[in-house]
Amino acid sequence: MSVTITSEQERFRKYFVIILALFSAIMIGVLNFRYDSLSRYPYRDQQSRKKIKEQLTKEEIEYIIEYSIAPSLFINFIEADGFNIYHAQDYKRLSEVLWDKSPQEIVTMVESTRNDMSTDELIHYLQSYSFEELDTFLKEGDANSPGTTLIDNANHLNAYVNVKRTVGTHVPNNLVKVSNNITEEEMYLTEDAHIALNSMCNAINAQMRQTQGCGGFAITKAYVSYEDQEKEFALLGSPKTSYPGHDEHQLGLAVDLKVPGIPDAELFKTEPGTWLKENAWRFGFVQTYTEDVKALTNHDAENGHYRFVGMVLARMLHESGLRFANYSENY
Repeated sequence: MSVTITSEQERFRKYFVIILALFSAIMIGVLNFRYDSLSRYPYRDQQSRKKIKEQLTKEEIEYIIEYSIAPSLFINFIEADGFNIYHAQDYKRLSEVLWDKSPQEIVTMVESTRNDMSTDELIHYLQSYSFEELDTFLKEGDANSPGTTLIDNANHLNAYVNVKRTVGTHVPNNLVKVSNNITEEEMYLTEDAHIALNSMCNAINAQMRQTQGCGGFAITKAYVSYEDQEKEFALLGSPKTSYPGHDEHQLGLAVDLKVPGIPDAELFKTEPGTWLKENAWRFGFVQTYTEDVKALTNHDAENGHYRFVGMVLARMLHESGLRFANYSENY
C-alpha cells in the first residue's frame, strides 16, 4: 500500500524543519549568552569573578580553569598595566619577597626584566640594587666598558669591581657621615667601614700621640657617587681613576689617606705610612690599587688607597700575601 504525500503536506514539513532550525539556533544563542565561562571555576567571590571576566580573554579563562590556577595567585595583580596571566606565579613569588611593593610595581619589575633574567635572579639582584638601578643597567648597559658584568653582591664586604665588573649607578644603602674628629670635610662610608676607620684612626693617634684626626693623615676621599665619578673620569681618565661604576669608592668601603706635603709614592717612607702598611689589616683594611695587579684593576697604584674587606678576609690576605684582586679573580 503506498502513501501519497500531498504538496500541502510537503510545504508543512519544510516549514516545520525551518521553524525547528530557527528555534534551535535561538536556544543555542540564549544558552551561549547565559553561559558562565567560570561555571567550572571553584570560586565564589563575585567581585573577583567580575574582574576575571573583565580582564581575561576566553582563552585565558580556559587556561586558569584547565590548570586550576587559584585566584589568590593573581587577583591582586589583574588590573595592573602589563599584567599577563601566564606570569602570575612570578608576580606572586616576587611579591612574597617585596611585600612593601604595590601590584603595579611588581608587574612592572617582572615584565621589564623577564627577557634578561629569571624571577629568582631578579630577587637576588634586588637584595643589592634598587629596581631603578637594575633597570638602568639592563636598558643602557655600560657605555664606558661594553660587555661589563653587573656584580650581584654590591652591598657585601667582598664586592669586587674592576674594568669588567661594575655596580652601575648603585648607591650603598647604609652610608653614614664620617666622624668630625677624623675629618672636617663632609664624607661618607658604609657603617661597617666607618666603625673600622674610627678604630684604626684611634690606634694611629695613640701611636703618634695625637688626640684628633687620623695620626697625621688627611682623608682626601671616601664614598664617591656615580655622578661624581663621571666628572672625575672625564677629567683624569683611566688608569688614573676608574670607569664610573667600577671604582671601590662607589662601594662606600674605600678611603684615600695622605700625609700633607708628601707625594703618594713616598707615603711608606713616613712614620704614619709605615704604620698603615704594617697594621691596616688588623682593622679590616687592605691596599687594593697596587702596581702588581694593575692589569686586573686597570688603575694606577695608590699607596694611600685602602679598602675595607672585613677582619677575617684582611687577616687571610695578610697571612697569605695575596692581593684582594688576585683573591677575587679566583673566588
